[in-house]
Amino acid sequence: MTVNKSTDILKVFVSSTYEDMIPYRTATSDAITSMEHMPIGMEHFVSSPEKSLDACLADVRRCNLYVLLVGMRYGSIDETTGKSYTELEYEEAVRNNLPVLAFVIDENECPVLPKFYDVGEKAEKLREFKSRLNDAHMVSRFKSIDDLKQLIIRAVEAYIKKTIEKVQSSTDETKKDDELNNGAKVFRKFILLPQRYKDEEVVLRIRVDGTYGSWKQRDTLFEAYGLTPGDALRVNDVTTLGIDLSDIDSDAATIDMYAEGKNADWVLEAGVTRGSVVEGKFRLLYENVENITSMGDAKIAALLMLEGISVTNPKRRGR
Repeated sequence: MTVNKSTDILKVFVSSTYEDMIPYRTATSDAITSMEHMPIGMEHFVSSPEKSLDACLADVRRCNLYVLLVGMRYGSIDETTGKSYTELEYEEAVRNNLPVLAFVIDENECPVLPKFYDVGEKAEKLREFKSRLNDAHMVSRFKSIDDLKQLIIRAVEAYIKKTIEKVQSSTDETKKDDELNNGAKVFRKFILLPQRYKDEEVVLRIRVDGTYGSWKQRDTLFEAYGLTPGDALRVNDVTTLGIDLSDIDSDAATIDMYAEGKNADWVLEAGVTRGSVVEGKFRLLYENVENITSMGDAKIAALLMLEGISVTNPKRRGR
């Protein structure tokens, strides 16, 4: 399951040794259920013909989030691998790309009964496991049962928030790509049928291939499009990207871009120059310009920027 909203119910696998961690597992389950999510762990196993390890690993795979609690015991060891059930559950979570939230007891602050300390080979394996966790994750250390409960709540809420933001960002990116693709298709039609598609508003990604006009530009170029001379920029020769224009005359496929007022300021402040790639919202223009050629008037197509979205400027060599 992908978390799309805060009301989605997460299946959260709670992994730890058992006897020494009972109160901490209870606190973790309480924290998870208080957020209306579903804790999954050995307390919830039912009779099954599967081996207990196989059942644990299968449950890990069915969950959306893996919460690991580590005390002072390494735990029961699987004879085949030489690793504890807890470490094997952790490896299964990592193998299946489950987000891991790891919590390690702060033995200096949280009292631990002597019978719940591993010694010898198991203590060394536990030390290595903790080191492995510290290298791979942002590990939280808990000082008490209540402290652990609060850490669990904050960590799960932060995970949900981050996931929702990631999903939203991906959705926004897909929407933007769709807008750019659709805009490029409309632009192609506009180049071929300008009168039919004039005044359409589209989102485009364009590349600047020319230079700026200046105050020496003829006023009729701006007035034809309803722009104020002296308060509007003209950028010569921009090419729309993301669409095949190879079968269209190159002089027609490359047109000019205009920006007025605050949009003109945006173009200048963003450092748009030759080679810049600009994403923005544009209106498709096609109007008669008086006395623009030696033959007199002519209808000319252009783009008017309505909103600047982003700019990628070319890298310039240092001198």
